Amino acid sequence: MKEKLIDKQTAEHYFGGDNCDYWELTETSRLSVKQECMPGGTKENCIFTRMCNNFFVLKGAATFTYAVSRL
Repeated sequence: MKEKLIDKQTAEHYFGGDNCDYWELTETSRLSVKQECMPGGTKENCIFTRMCNNFFVLKGAATFTYAVSRL
C-alpha cells in the first residue's frame, strides 16, 4: 500500500485559540503530528497530555509552561 503524502496544502485545516491556524498531518493512537501557525503575542489554551516527546519551533520563539504531578 502506497502512503499518501500529507502537508499543509493537503491536511485537514482548522482554526483555534487566539486567531491560530492548525493542520493535522497525522493522527493515530500512538502518534499525533500537527503544524500550527500562531501570530506573535497569541497563546493556546492549556492542554493536558499523558506523554509528549517533541515540540519543534520552525520560526520565531515559544514559551512552554509545564507541571509534573503524580496521579
